[in-house]
Amino acid sequence: LPHCYHTYASKLNPFLGHAGSAKPKRNQSSTTIFDAQVHTDRIQPESWRRWLRILKATGKSKIRLRQGSNTKKEHLSLVREMSKSAEAAGVAGDRLEVLLKVDS
Repeated sequence: LPHCYHTYASKLNPFLGHAGSAKPKRNQSSTTIFDAQVHTDRIQPESWRRWLRILKATGKSKIRLRQGSNTKKEHLSLVREMSKSAEAAGVAGDRLEVLLKVDS
């Protein structure tokens, strides 16, 4: 597998936690990070199920999602629900990485 599912222009990224590089991302434990380029409030149920199947099949991997247009409170609630959904599918909830928008 490639190191990163999707790369993007780092100068255009308005999210916290971005390293500022368009190079493929790997963390210290060589976990593959799938950068889904999707907002948590827009991911469709079938797409989410596909991502969970991919995560389950790839072992040491994570998915990176972004905060959508929802409020921070709504976003955190949605992330909790997505983590529960992942756990129910046999994927640890801590394998979800969610970036928060930077206030402008």
